[in-house]
Amino acid sequence: MDGFLNNPMQWHDKGIILSSRPYNESYYLASLLTLDHGRHVGMMRSRKKPLFSAQLQPGNLVHAVWSARLSESLGFWRLENEKMNWFHLVKSPKKLAALSCLCTLLDRALPERHPYPHLYQSVLKVLQILTTQNDWQRAYLQFELDLLACLGFGLTLNTCAVTRSLDNLTYVSPKSGHAVCDTVAKPYADRLLKLPAFLLDESLDYSVEDLQDAYRLTGYFLSCYIFENKDLPLLRQQLAA
Repeated sequence: MDGFLNNPMQWHDKGIILSSRPYNESYYLASLLTLDHGRHVGMMRSRKKPLFSAQLQPGNLVHAVWSARLSESLGFWRLENEKMNWFHLVKSPKKLAALSCLCTLLDRALPERHPYPHLYQSVLKVLQILTTQNDWQRAYLQFELDLLACLGFGLTLNTCAVTRSLDNLTYVSPKSGHAVCDTVAKPYADRLLKLPAFLLDESLDYSVEDLQDAYRLTGYFLSCYIFENKDLPLLRQQLAA
């Protein structure tokens, strides 16, 4: 049984490994984010080779072939590596943590078999920056904003909810996810979430405090709307800390 004989259902796509785990003694279960078919799960025959384990590391880019007898079946993967991002980050613990966190959020937040081409491109951008640049935090946080937007919970950070002003946007309402300018926010600052300026302007630098505020901002809405007021995955908590 190899999953590719006499199968009427088959497609090819680009993919990013999100997770893998043993399914039984002979097969692994692998979850991928694909460009045209969204998050998809399938089986792979287990192989006792170092390259097999390395191939299934989260964040790796692959060319994927999925095959099944019926479209609703679990199906089987045949994967060819295009770029092993995990390998490039082994000696960078913080970057590797960000990569693992990104894949965990996608694996747990996205419904199966629904395409998110814009989100896929956002993830590719983060992976590229993680493997080539030192300033990756901004791109990672933008990914979390894109994830919220793709799932229908996008934040409006570029205009004030009350005055419609485009200037001095310093807080975000935890109820509406809408930015509020400084003059309006002051009386209610203790009930609002801080909006770091670097999220609105890529030319601005940021401090450790700015990063903490940014992770608190995106984390609040991820917890509320994606994880239904439950704790975020441990990897995400550690990354923000």
